[in-house]
Amino acid sequence: MEIKACLNILGLNQKNNGTSTGKVSFPSSKSIESFSPVDGKKIGSVGETSFQDYNKVIETATSAFKFWRKLPAPKRGEIVRQFGNSLRELKEPLGTLVSYEMGKSLQEGLGEVQEMIDICDFAVGLSRQLHGLTMHSERPGHRMYEQYHPLGIVGIISAFNFPVAVWSWNTALAWICGDVCVWKPSEKTPLCSVACQNIIANILKENDLPEGISCLINGDYKVGEFMTNDKRVPLISATGSTRMGKIVASAVGARLGKSLLELGGNNAIIVTPDADVKMTVMGAVFGAVGTAGQRCTSTRRLIIHEDIYNEVRDAVVNAYKQIKIGNPLDQSNHVGPLIDKLAVQMYSKALDKVVKEGGNIIVEGGVLEGDGYESGCYVKPAIAEANPDFEIVQEETFAPILYLLKYSGPVTNAIEIQNNVTQGLSSAIMTNNLKEAEKFLSAAGSDCGIANVNIGTSGAEIGGAFGGGFGGGFGGGSRRARRGSNLRVRLKLTLEEIAEGVQKKIKVNKLVQAEGVTFRTCPQCQGRGQVTRVTNTILGAMQTTSTCPACGGAGKIIDKRPPGVNEEGLIRKEEIVTIDIPAGVEDGMQLSFSGKGNEGPMGGLSGDLIVVIEELPHEKFQRDGMNILHDYYINFADLALGATIEVPTLKGKAKVKVEPGTQSGKVLRLRGKGLPHVQRHGKGDLLIHLNAWTPKELSAEEKKMMEKLQNSPNFSPTPTGKEKGFFERIKEYFSHN
Repeated sequence: MEIKACLNILGLNQKNNGTSTGKVSFPSSKSIESFSPVDGKKIGSVGETSFQDYNKVIETATSAFKFWRKLPAPKRGEIVRQFGNSLRELKEPLGTLVSYEMGKSLQEGLGEVQEMIDICDFAVGLSRQLHGLTMHSERPGHRMYEQYHPLGIVGIISAFNFPVAVWSWNTALAWICGDVCVWKPSEKTPLCSVACQNIIANILKENDLPEGISCLINGDYKVGEFMTNDKRVPLISATGSTRMGKIVASAVGARLGKSLLELGGNNAIIVTPDADVKMTVMGAVFGAVGTAGQRCTSTRRLIIHEDIYNEVRDAVVNAYKQIKIGNPLDQSNHVGPLIDKLAVQMYSKALDKVVKEGGNIIVEGGVLEGDGYESGCYVKPAIAEANPDFEIVQEETFAPILYLLKYSGPVTNAIEIQNNVTQGLSSAIMTNNLKEAEKFLSAAGSDCGIANVNIGTSGAEIGGAFGGGFGGGFGGGSRRARRGSNLRVRLKLTLEEIAEGVQKKIKVNKLVQAEGVTFRTCPQCQGRGQVTRVTNTILGAMQTTSTCPACGGAGKIIDKRPPGVNEEGLIRKEEIVTIDIPAGVEDGMQLSFSGKGNEGPMGGLSGDLIVVIEELPHEKFQRDGMNILHDYYINFADLALGATIEVPTLKGKAKVKVEPGTQSGKVLRLRGKGLPHVQRHGKGDLLIHLNAWTPKELSAEEKKMMEKLQNSPNFSPTPTGKEKGFFERIKEYFSHN
């Protein structure tokens, strides 16, 4: 289906109101423009929500809640049923929009809408099963019973990777429970949110229901903060990065609100010696490259036993060779684009970092260019051999990068590697050994909310626990030292410095631990770094575990703070940092130096120093990747008679023989005289472009000689066809590059 037709069917225009209470929407002076990562084209714009309009939304939702909570649950379920039916009718246009605005494949876009339909069906059934609990009392003629009441307004913050499904998972269940919803979608996929609001608005209108049951606000994180800091919103359900989750938990916890957090996942597949290799490859490849690695359940790490490491590695590498990258609306392609160019930068940074830490890239990554890749968001899925303790492996990169890790000994060693990250969400084991599978599923096994056997990490089932039921803290949530922020500096380098690599001393103004600061155990979490709540719900006892809002997960807070020290125990200080720049870096490349950034609060880990390379112009050479180019002006007589010339190099000079009869424009190649590659062995070449020098002035004698030669047959151009023209020479040059 054409995207224009989809937009029309879904009621979307070039300019759309991004603030809505249902049937009513509000215009805005500011707007968010949505560009498709598929082709880089603008899809439309959505108005940003102002603080004044946000208050109108909350006031309307508060009023609607008083009506909605009194409506019998089965009747609330009937509204959800009608919404599900509308989604069935609009599955194709909405799924196509999801694919086009987010970049996932069309089948995944349609699948996401199907998940919306499934949760509606699930919620409709639950609307007739909101049971309570009756208990006998010790008092004669008396009994006790529990019943569950709606909370009020549920604030929903969703991420770009599932632009519609996450909202539906939350809102369908909230509606049948008697809650009203306010949705703040990702600013990267705003049109999907307007489309969904249009669909439910029609249902509410047909049933003559009041404004405020389903509300929409749009904008960046500042609009999200309207909700997280608002006491009128008792529950915030947020999906996103671990970093975002900490901020939300802290803000909501500070006002004693409730939060549901579905955060990142540094997901792993364990491959034991008893694994089915074919099944392993299918699960690993789909999990690693599906949605271009932008799922919270995407496979990031493949932990392989040493006995079958080579076999599995080679099989996965061969599978990657068959991957087709391109427009996700074309169902013959396997991998679409990343969400935006910022995501591309993070992808490139991760690849640079794994090499910097000593990893070995066995399937090269890179950003794709040319026809079909105009958006600049298409990248190659990459594979790197790495160690489990690499800092980049411990991080979650939202991109198609798969790390191969080797383990030896029993499966418990692999489980330990898997669990040794802070972002546990989904996990899997590939084995035909029942004991290994049972160990993996036991209390001593995977610490993730989702544990799969002989199937990949990617995906979660409607109605399943998905990381501990409705409890928060899917991923993140364990005690950990808070990490310092990164520092960013620009470094100018000459071509000579780039060729050899160089050690530089840089002056930085960074945050460091201040003297005289003392700490004490956090009274809220008792030093654990997380808080746990157990709540009895219609689905049984649900445990909610989240990062402690008081200490941010550190387990301690500041006791005494000297003057001039910030609330995190840090003070700004100027330092000289020594860094080693590897040979072969390029202009714009970002190098990350671990632990040389701002120091972490509460004695936490230091952030990184991000060095952005700026290559200075050279008076003699031009750079082209690993090769360097030099224009050499040569005497015409030397071209005709032949000569030995002296040309400059990055390390001095070199002598080059010019054969008699050499044509002007000839390119001489000095192999290995170029620049080294920063990520692999080998050097580029020095390319000498010979240009015949034409004298501007001639003496009388020289003029007579030239006039005599002018009419000589040997001086008349008589190309034989063997001589290569300019474009042929350029083509030949690039073919050997």
